[in-house]
Amino acid sequence: MEAIKIDPQTVQEAIVAEDLDGLRQALENSPLAHCVGIEFTEFEAGRAVAVLRGSPDLTNFLGYSHTGALFALAEQVMAAAANSLGHVALPLDCEVRFLKGADPCQDVHATARVVDTQGRIARVSVEVTQGDVAIAQLNETVFLEKVNLASFPDADVDISAIPILKRKSHLPVVADPSHGTGLRDKVIPMARAAVAAGADGLLIEVHPEPERAASDRDQQLT
Repeated sequence: MEAIKIDPQTVQEAIVAEDLDGLRQALENSPLAHCVGIEFTEFEAGRAVAVLRGSPDLTNFLGYSHTGALFALAEQVMAAAANSLGHVALPLDCEVRFLKGADPCQDVHATARVVDTQGRIARVSVEVTQGDVAIAQLNETVFLEKVNLASFPDADVDISAIPILKRKSHLPVVADPSHGTGLRDKVIPMARAAVAAGADGLLIEVHPEPERAASDRDQQLT
């Protein structure tokens, strides 16, 4: 049976609408999940459970379940739980601990839970088990991105996310007050606020003649 092709825009719309059935279908029919045989058994806001069906095709050279297949299972439930909150979840970092080899001919289950949210940052915990035996534990930090900000009249830059991102990640944090506000008179004040909050850089849209720009003219500086 072939995987169903799903348009990414449709998936984003399902996430924003918190349409869990639509999101579940998209995840189960993603090429990798469909190929290795991952199926969801439970799915609710902030929590997901899935199973990787046992198969000798998933054996590594030592006779255990391939860790790539186990991580794919964990990634699927992490994505399900993190994206069930009405925002697209973008991974920032992931910690993985493999505790025991799994029998490739037996089913493996994974349970993901959103254990903490701070502003636009969320942490997801995953337990991978085979029967009563713990196989792996994972913890992932994600950024909850607003989708289609231009369609909302109150679009803004989430300044509170900057110090959280600085604490959670070693990567530089760059703020975008142009696309984040969409209005020229808000760009400079929000840029100053972002810098004060600890942003390492700014992405600001400019144009020599904004009124003649093909797009985004209302937010461009000269």
